[in-house]
Amino acid sequence: MPFLYLAQYGSIRQLRDDDFKARMSAVGATIEAALDEVAADEGVDPDAMGHRGRSGEIVGVTEAGVRALGHVAPFMTRPGGPLNDWLLSPVLESRSCGLDPGELGLQVDEELVAAHLADSAPGRVEGCKHLQDPVLSDLLGDPTSGLYFGYAYSGLGRFIDVIGALEQAESRHVDVVVPNARAPAATWQEAFDAERIARLRAVGVGRVEIVGNADTGEQEQRAVETLVQQVGEGKTLRLITRYPIPNADWRLLLQISAPPTMVSGDQSITDAISADKAIAIMEPVYCQTYLIDALIDLAVATDPGLAATVRFGMAARWDPTGWQVASDFLASGALIGSARRMNATIRDRFDASLPMVHAIRRRLWTERSPALAQVQRELLTEAWRSYEPAAGLALDTSTLVREVQKL
Repeated sequence: MPFLYLAQYGSIRQLRDDDFKARMSAVGATIEAALDEVAADEGVDPDAMGHRGRSGEIVGVTEAGVRALGHVAPFMTRPGGPLNDWLLSPVLESRSCGLDPGELGLQVDEELVAAHLADSAPGRVEGCKHLQDPVLSDLLGDPTSGLYFGYAYSGLGRFIDVIGALEQAESRHVDVVVPNARAPAATWQEAFDAERIARLRAVGVGRVEIVGNADTGEQEQRAVETLVQQVGEGKTLRLITRYPIPNADWRLLLQISAPPTMVSGDQSITDAISADKAIAIMEPVYCQTYLIDALIDLAVATDPGLAATVRFGMAARWDPTGWQVASDFLASGALIGSARRMNATIRDRFDASLPMVHAIRRRLWTERSPALAQVQRELLTEAWRSYEPAAGLALDTSTLVREVQKL
């Protein structure tokens, strides 16, 4: 069977790193040559030339302002161009998941989706009975307290602010499971400054407990310790930073916790979308920037308040204005509904499952039929020859369909 690589998480990282990295030097040189060639043709100073990284459009700064002068695609795909053989290949040797143009979509976890749609996710009490980690099982059995679950490295403090805003009108205690290797004292120092403590006090939090691994010994065998800080009068906010936790517990917590969540990378994003969680904090550490850009674009199209809240969570510094906008949106009660509309759009339009099947099928068909492979190559050659950035890539697949029918 021919080799076909499919990236196993929601990003284009493997495609760019494995397939594209070796071409980057030639691609860069081709872009520089293209800018010089277009500058000479248009009579523009070469130093005033550039290109847009996302669209490939070539632009120049003239007295009339920034002008579109061409596109890098013809230079990449013409004979001898660095992407000629790659873009004209009947089937890419590797495909990847993500929301960038040309990617397969996100790898939606059908089990998590099915559990949510069928409303078969276990209840809080019943679900906690099935947690494999005994510490989590012992701590999370109280159905009267709120339960949130998220995963990030440095976004914990803002997730705490989000939960505080969401729980402001509630008198119940709140449990927040946020797996983290830090000891409780380090978590307190990292996530709770004077301003955050004041904000928590203002929304009725009087006591903070942090339950996590001690900072001595092997990670899996460390003793559990608890740090308690009285910050005022009111309800208890308990952070459970137990780490690591079994994957089965991770998936179960996604199902039995409240919808708002925090994510830190490609896998946690796809898990959250599959489980129909409301992404409130998206920490841009291990997420690929093009995946973040695509999600922000979808959030803007769904609800500007959702986009503003996610942007606030990603800001490098605390933004008081951004927090005011985000907290107003959280107080409106629109977070969960807006996030679920965005999730539905992603699952409906960008589910990678079927495209993966199609990619494998095309690879097998072209391996079986050299004639079909040639038809596809000719189709792509013509499409790239007539490519116009504004109109996009047009493919006439009638010949291809007839060739497939012969198989």
